[in-house]
Amino acid sequence: MSAVALAQAVRDVIQARIQINGKNPDATVCEVGLSGMPKPGSGQVYIAVHLGGWQPVSGDYDLEEEYTVRVTVTVRLGSTPTDRHGLAVWVAATAGLDAICRAIVQALHQNQQVRLFANSGKSYSIGDSGPSTPDGFYTTVQFTGAEPPQPQRASWFLAGESPDPDNAAELALSGVSQTLSFGKARRCQTVAGMT
Repeated sequence: MSAVALAQAVRDVIQARIQINGKNPDATVCEVGLSGMPKPGSGQVYIAVHLGGWQPVSGDYDLEEEYTVRVTVTVRLGSTPTDRHGLAVWVAATAGLDAICRAIVQALHQNQQVRLFANSGKSYSIGDSGPSTPDGFYTTVQFTGAEPPQPQRASWFLAGESPDPDNAAELALSGVSQTLSFGKARRCQTVAGMT
């Protein structure tokens, strides 16, 4: 549950702190999912927040874990000529892939609001019971890296089967995505029965 609470907190901060074409993204543009793929029928830009895993951190008589959340930004290329793909996606200041990724990094990196939302915000919190019982996140997410931009074919945007190799439209470059990683969010929990 804590990984989901952290992902939902990341989503909420993105929706509140960044703008795409002068608007804050809503659930049709930014949502938590199982992978970085956009929702079927998504628009020009989609931001998928998904889990990056967690691992134990050695401790004494508690359960300490470190979590990673990933954010994948997908931009459709639309009818852009092939020789203009780079210019259309990375240079456009208001909706370009690089501009959106950088805005997300600035919004999330070491933002304590992410930690606070995950611990006690809205209906998805982990229910941190305060300083006397260490059971919540005590560090927030930090930007840990970005994968290179990946060209995406039409199948990336569809909920259906793999594309038909005989259909050139399905094989054409349809968009580009880039995945950002935010890690080092640590949570400490007491272990029942340990004294």
